[in-house]
Amino acid sequence: MLRFLILIVLLVFPASVYAQEKPYKATTVDECIQEKECVWFAFEKQLRADSEATGIYKRNYILKWNKSIKFSVRGKNAQKFLPLIVDVSKQLAPFIPININVNHESNFRIIYTDDIDKTFANIEPHLEQNMATKGSIRKWYEEIKSRAEGAVGLVLSDGSNLKNLGAVLTLIDINHPAAKHITAMEYYSAFGLGGYLEDQPFSLLSDKTKTNIKFTKLDKFLLFLLYQPEFKSGQSFEEVKDIFDKIYENTKTKFLEKLQQQQ
Repeated sequence: MLRFLILIVLLVFPASVYAQEKPYKATTVDECIQEKECVWFAFEKQLRADSEATGIYKRNYILKWNKSIKFSVRGKNAQKFLPLIVDVSKQLAPFIPININVNHESNFRIIYTDDIDKTFANIEPHLEQNMATKGSIRKWYEEIKSRAEGAVGLVLSDGSNLKNLGAVLTLIDINHPAAKHITAMEYYSAFGLGGYLEDQPFSLLSDKTKTNIKFTKLDKFLLFLLYQPEFKSGQSFEEVKDIFDKIYENTKTKFLEKLQQQQ
């Protein structure tokens, strides 16, 4: 059994603390994609969001999947969310060069529940036995739950390489009025980006109505960027900036070509 040693937490939570002056001129999503400063502003915010959101664990490097994803959906009335998840997957799959299969023995699992605390308590012993520090999983969960709204996502590194993304477990409150929107955001976040930021430009991730389930071109471009081979798990944010500067123009061209093929 794969042993996970580090836990990072993803969640849907208010993020006004990330507000900063916008260093770009774009006023539309298409203008943003064409403006290097706008894309970097959005990309960096997403890369840093989950590492700076809590005081539990701060890392200074990126995480991304480097293996096939085995995906499953479980829990109360989970079946009613399957059409939504299929739609979300279809929106993003063309821009992520990772094989994703439905598999009961999953390394990416979404569980719908009407009681996140109870569901977590049921799986806590299994998570705890795979942690390096006894009691750490409960401490992390309690801190993150105090900030969470509608979901708690647990992102674990790969035991064979601590700087690779190894597994994702997301608990979603099925009774939350924005459960569908939250599902879309949590699915997106599971690939190594941060999730909800209220000042994320031109993005589903900053939708204050919490009703949108359609990703913007920029959302797709950021995932496409992250999964370029030049970016590797474990690279520091400083390394990422240097690489971004070198590959932005060519990657933008490839993305727009792929986007055109999908239309």
